[in-house]
Amino acid sequence: MIPIPSEENWLREVTEFRRRLHAKPCLSGHEAETVAMISEFLKPWTPFQTTTLVNGTGLACCYRGNRPGKRLLLRADTDALPIQETNSFNHRSETENVSHKCGHDGHTAILAGLAPFLSHGQFAGEVVLLFQPAEEVGKGAAAILADEAFENLKPDLVAGLHNLPGFPRGAVCLRNGVFAAASEGITINLTGLTAHAAYPETGHSPVLAVAQLLTGIEGLKNLTDSPDDFHLVTVIHAQIGKPAFGTAPGDAQISATLRTYDNLAIDALKTRVKNLAFDVSQRHGLQCSVNFTEPFRATESHPDMVKKAALAATRANLEVVHLPSPFRWSEDFGQFTERWPGVFVGLGAGTNHAALHNPDYDFPDELLIHGMNFWKEFIGETLDQPTK
Repeated sequence: MIPIPSEENWLREVTEFRRRLHAKPCLSGHEAETVAMISEFLKPWTPFQTTTLVNGTGLACCYRGNRPGKRLLLRADTDALPIQETNSFNHRSETENVSHKCGHDGHTAILAGLAPFLSHGQFAGEVVLLFQPAEEVGKGAAAILADEAFENLKPDLVAGLHNLPGFPRGAVCLRNGVFAAASEGITINLTGLTAHAAYPETGHSPVLAVAQLLTGIEGLKNLTDSPDDFHLVTVIHAQIGKPAFGTAPGDAQISATLRTYDNLAIDALKTRVKNLAFDVSQRHGLQCSVNFTEPFRATESHPDMVKKAALAATRANLEVVHLPSPFRWSEDFGQFTERWPGVFVGLGAGTNHAALHNPDYDFPDELLIHGMNFWKEFIGETLDQPTK
């Protein structure tokens, strides 16, 4: 068995690995190269079981402890974003208009950095390191769960982590219940009949229907502080016809993002918006079609798992921040917390750090050691203690 390297040497290797991942980003659904890089990095620390998932874009590495226990799944997301990087450091993205602007390279490196510790098996049960594709588009978690190869990896407990700019660097941010919102995209297509702009009455324009729909959609917002009543509909795109000055429009499209803090509520909100679209279109004599995309379920943390995460953070000498309200953004880790007891953890990236999805964002390497130390303590706290 290969000895566990010193913390200093291993941190150097993990940092270099994170920067290699940053330089070679892969978009959602195209993470095969990232999977190959992870597999190469983990070669010295052979898992008990390695499973390739979702047509080679996902990877699960299962490590077995030296005594019986539960199976804990730890997830890292691996995909990058279609954003041009503006940084000039040596490890900047080598791919035009693609870069790691959400820190998934850091999440992946932290998880892979646990391999030497896990390979020695000084824990109960099993730990599955899941490197998940396509988180950014809300498809990766569902694809993992639908993959037949995942059947043999189903966990008892789940946990995920995401860095959070705006919070003290290294702080562990936790919340009982909902951590991040459920969300889904909706596109409404309206079809009438084009006409000459000089004789618009001979056609069937969707202009008035669009105006009514936009007003109706705005009226569905409820930005209350109560997680039970919060719902938000944000129009992100609207188009009527084409910029042809001789033509009165005959078609229109509206796209919006729906958000709630509850999975039942997002389903109800989808129905309300869909019914509004069909009602307005019918009153204006237009054909209507509605499509939904990028479904994210609410990410929720089990109170007992939150307690274990707080204890793990304290043992790792990290500050614990208890969040007063959920985040409005979404995380497809909610697909896992909807099925198994779990916890989602925020790891502070710094109060003045560049925001996620900004072109100058880069995952802070100082977080790597904090993330690895937290997961080590969390594994012990979770698998060596009963979960209610």
